[in-house]
Amino acid sequence: MNRGGFFISILFFFHCIFIALIYDMSMNRIISKPFIIGAVATLAISGVGAYIWKEGNRPHVLEIYVFALKSGRSIFVRTPEDRRILIDGGANSEIVAELTKILPFYSRRIDAIIATNTEGKNISGLIDVLKRYRIDQVYIASTSLSDISMASSIDSIYKTFLSTLNTMKINIHGIEAGEHIDFDQHVSGDILFPVLASNFQYSKASAPEILMKISFGSISVALFGNASTKIQKYLVFQEKIQHSNVLIVSHNASLGSLAPQFIDVVQPRFLVYSKSIPKSSTLSSNKKDISSRTSSKTKKQEDPLAMVLLENRFNIQEKGTIKIVSDGDIISVY
Repeated sequence: MNRGGFFISILFFFHCIFIALIYDMSMNRIISKPFIIGAVATLAISGVGAYIWKEGNRPHVLEIYVFALKSGRSIFVRTPEDRRILIDGGANSEIVAELTKILPFYSRRIDAIIATNTEGKNISGLIDVLKRYRIDQVYIASTSLSDISMASSIDSIYKTFLSTLNTMKINIHGIEAGEHIDFDQHVSGDILFPVLASNFQYSKASAPEILMKISFGSISVALFGNASTKIQKYLVFQEKIQHSNVLIVSHNASLGSLAPQFIDVVQPRFLVYSKSIPKSSTLSSNKKDISSRTSSKTKKQEDPLAMVLLENRFNIQEKGTIKIVSDGDIISVY
């Protein structure tokens, strides 16, 4: 008997017991305290069993959550084979609360963490995750500003993060452009950035950061963080970057933060971005900030995202956590 059949059998058994107890009550019989406790326990066990069965039989899909944190950023990937990858962790323990909402209450497993850069606002939450979950391995950028003498020291929070990894003896892998990560048998990640310092002129505005493309079947999602237009233009000629169904960026997706030639190559159908919403603004006015402001004739010139329909643009500060789901052929964002 498979795991699903086993749980169904258990649920049926407890359901029969509960029905018998209800029948006794309907006959005006005096029910002893042990029977009442048993009835409550039956319901509780049935509920837990149903929950576990549901988790063990989740659809064979890729799930990507883009969290709407108060500070910093974080993305969680759950593959069809239930491999779990956390990308960045925000500025505090808020990420733990978000993970609790989507992971089974009985599980404390995260298979991999990817720290895309060394900024404390994206790393601090990962330290809390390390203390609460079992982590198999961690990926970090093979290059940092301090490595190429463009920063006097490593961020203190990032230093604590690395120290915690060493203390817990968690495997650390430095990755760079050209490397390939198999998340499971069906889902993979192609690293697009950072590149060797000899191939790109880094600066504080265009710092080393892990940028990647996640692929599953015919579907792909591009994670581009805070990549500057300089980095975007550099990557335009990389074959792996061409066409992604979803583009995820951590900035406000303004006209000045997206290179038109980059968007022409990626050609996203959906955009997930982050922009603070003033109290006086409305949904319609927010959408106008990245839409064409003049006639359709000049639309593409002024708006590199003209190909992305307004209803396919998701601001996490406005909508909250965004969930991306795909079976490898069809993708949904909501």
